[in-house]
Amino acid sequence: MKFKSLLIILFILACQNIFSEKENQLKDRQDFINQASDSSLAPTHKIPNYRIAKKLLTKIYKDRSRDFYCNCNFIRIFKEGYSVNQIQNDCGLQARVNRERAFRMEWEHIMPAYEFGKDLTCWKNNLCEKNGKSFKGRKCCRRIDPIFNQMESDLHNLRPSPGEINSDRSSFVFGDVPGERRKYGSCDFEVDFVNQIAEPKEDIRGDIARTYFYMNLRYKISISQSQMELFKSWDESDPPDDWEVLRNKRIKKIQGNSNPFIER
Repeated sequence: MKFKSLLIILFILACQNIFSEKENQLKDRQDFINQASDSSLAPTHKIPNYRIAKKLLTKIYKDRSRDFYCNCNFIRIFKEGYSVNQIQNDCGLQARVNRERAFRMEWEHIMPAYEFGKDLTCWKNNLCEKNGKSFKGRKCCRRIDPIFNQMESDLHNLRPSPGEINSDRSSFVFGDVPGERRKYGSCDFEVDFVNQIAEPKEDIRGDIARTYFYMNLRYKISISQSQMELFKSWDESDPPDDWEVLRNKRIKKIQGNSNPFIER
């Protein structure tokens, strides 16, 4: 009898573990986001700084040389002793003002550096000095703050972008821009400079949402309620495609961690 009782107890415990695991799998995304730890305790990844991150990204995109916003091809060219990634004029992209920068590919932070750096002491206060002059902001944080370097070099938050769009988007929030007043040729990207809003094309909106969820979870960067609701709708309407899943796996192999919002 004791042996049978023991078996029954073990069976009950096993069932509880199964149900518990199932409940964990079915947790609401918002609950998952709310588990973000303090940024000072965020686990480190393998990429030490933004300069190295940009070099490693060429491996991620070795067979996917297309920018994020316009889906234009880009190639590596050499001129006057240095190399740049040049956007190819094969996708209807047009310059709004600056043609040279419009066709130069740059690595953009989907969550801008201002957004994840503005609350840091090194960003707000003159903690750094060079040639007798004190300074703050991005350059200071790069020099003295390891958490900022982790955030700035996180491959999950970096995407290839036409330089002028990267510049025009600046640190504007993502959202809906009334009308379809294209300023970049046939590239489906709109910027409202007055209200500081940028609207991307529909088939990358989920990618953007999951990037913000990741930065919120890993580094506890706050997201406003209105933005969170928008991103939740984008996440649902634009689920991960094959390239986003593959990119996530490649980043995990190089950086050491994945974006859990892509793993479904």
